[in-house]
Amino acid sequence: NIDKSVGLLNLSRNHVKLDKAQCNALSHVHTLILDVNHLKEFPAELACMSSLEVLNVSDNRLTQVPESLLQVTNLTVGARRGVYIELTLVGLSKFCGIV
Repeated sequence: NIDKSVGLLNLSRNHVKLDKAQCNALSHVHTLILDVNHLKEFPAELACMSSLEVLNVSDNRLTQVPESLLQVTNLTVGARRGVYIELTLVGLSKFCGIV
C-alpha cells in the first residue's frame, strides 16, 4: 500500500499494468508518471483516480484514449515523445507533447 501523503508517483520503466484495485489504492495521487512502460493503451481505470491532475506517458505505444479518461476534468496528459494519438474526441482539457 502507498502512503496517503504521496502525491507524485513515478512508475517509469516498471512494465506497469494497473487494474481497478490498484487505481483505487492510488486515488490520492495527483501526479502519475508512467513513462517507458510499453503501454499499448491507457488503463481505463485511471478515471477512478479522483485526485489525478497530471499523467505523463512518454515513450509508450499508446494509440488511443479511453472515453472514460476523457471525462476526467482538470487532467493534463503529457508526453515528450513516443506517443502517437490522434485526439478527435472532445473532453481532454490539455495534452502536452507530440501527437
